[in-house]
Amino acid sequence: MSIQESTILLEIAKAVIIGGAIIWGLSMITRRYASTKMQMRAMELQKKGGKKSIPMKLQAYERLLLFCERISVPNLIFRLRTQNMRSDELMHAMMIAIQHEYEHNLTQQLYVSDPLWQIVSLAKNEVQGLIAESMDKIDMNQATNITADQLIAYTTKWPKDPLETAKQAIKQEAHSVIKK
Repeated sequence: MSIQESTILLEIAKAVIIGGAIIWGLSMITRRYASTKMQMRAMELQKKGGKKSIPMKLQAYERLLLFCERISVPNLIFRLRTQNMRSDELMHAMMIAIQHEYEHNLTQQLYVSDPLWQIVSLAKNEVQGLIAESMDKIDMNQATNITADQLIAYTTKWPKDPLETAKQAIKQEAHSVIKK
């Protein structure tokens, strides 16, 4: 077999591998979309149940409070930082964890008001924005404990903590549902 034939076979193998990866990725996205769509449909039907939906609403508020706690910078650092982790790895892990937590709680928007869901989404975006902005300011070669301290210090500079705002809004709406 000549070098040219080997090169062609190598290119074909690369194309097959890349094509397979793309097909696999698309199938995963399709499955996740279908699953989320089915969950949302089921929750819409349950929501129409009136009084029967109150326990589901309360559970949604609980889950959103937990979401806010889980995406707070100190909690993310505590859960994700490992001994040999680099600063850039920590920050990327934090961004991924926030997105996963958000996706995991996406269906809760069926049970809460649109303004509340917007407040929760905005809080998530602000935490991610803080981390992304910090990536430009923090030396990625420094120890993660220094990076962690800097990230926590940046959160104290928020005029108003978006996660605390979201938690207060969640509690307020939950109390209004309980009083009905």
